[in-house]
Amino acid sequence: MSAVTVGELFSHLASTAPAGAQAFRMVAGGVRGLQRSITEPTVQRVGVALTGHTEHLVPRRLQMMGRSEADYLARAPADVCHARLERLVAVGFPALVLTTGQTPPAALLTLCERAGIALVLTALESIEATARIQTALARWLAPRESRHAVLVEVFGVGMLLIGKSGIGKSELGLELVARGHRLVADDLVFLQQEGAGVVGHSPELTRHHMEIRGLGIINIKDLFGAAAVVDRAAVDLIVELVDWQADGEYERLGLETRHMDLAGIAVEHVTLPVRPGRSLSLIIEVAARNRLLQAQGTHSARAFAARLGAHIADGARRASGILPPVDDGDHGARGGDEGET
Repeated sequence: MSAVTVGELFSHLASTAPAGAQAFRMVAGGVRGLQRSITEPTVQRVGVALTGHTEHLVPRRLQMMGRSEADYLARAPADVCHARLERLVAVGFPALVLTTGQTPPAALLTLCERAGIALVLTALESIEATARIQTALARWLAPRESRHAVLVEVFGVGMLLIGKSGIGKSELGLELVARGHRLVADDLVFLQQEGAGVVGHSPELTRHHMEIRGLGIINIKDLFGAAAVVDRAAVDLIVELVDWQADGEYERLGLETRHMDLAGIAVEHVTLPVRPGRSLSLIIEVAARNRLLQAQGTHSARAFAARLGAHIADGARRASGILPPVDDGDHGARGGDEGET
């Protein structure tokens, strides 16, 4: 199960916030609060839990109190307020965020400090605070995996090249870079789910580098310039390189669409047999262009199959006499010639 600590989350929010943006400030909870883990990607509003019904609260979700909860507590007698807050904190959630610049009740400060629950203040409205936190959580907690592969961006299409060691993935990636495309990662690719897709990037240590057998480690950015590399890219198509087999079954029409699971997302997958004389870089470029056409609603293989089906059906109707035979004009001309002879 993916998890992020409270400290990691709010450090990330602080480092990625635009200049002058409203900050999140922790006022209670101490080290224990910073070390608590969050495993749920959504923020939960405390809401009716302040009435004592805390059974709906999820212990691993970050909790939030807005203006309405603060007004409710302000109207309650001090002893009632303390009892309800005590029951709330007893749930043991990782952090509680107070929005709209609220001043936390003294009882809440004491209870959070004692329980080691992070109490965080912000002047942001609840909607904006929720959006910022959940955007960060979505990236931290998204399903992820790593693959031994090469990720290149070809005409803006992210192509993940996979295959057994020594099949030529890095060499193909290098050839694509030399043809003007961009390297994302070589050898080890980190993949994670983002929204409805998958995004890949390289480890920081190997970023912009490739290992080419016979040459060793090369720096693509230094060799080809900054335009030849990109830090992250969506994975739009998986290209699996396999050894050519004379009796192998390979896609001939392109009507069947296969998929492979990457970080919990089904990504389109094609298989390319490798043998001497095949220009794989050209085939990869055509596959990228074809992927762009399909995204625009143009599917060449299906259009051809539809035309072929219509042609066969038309021929069957003519053979059965439903439609007259086609007169292409040549039979009459030849017949006239034969008559004159």
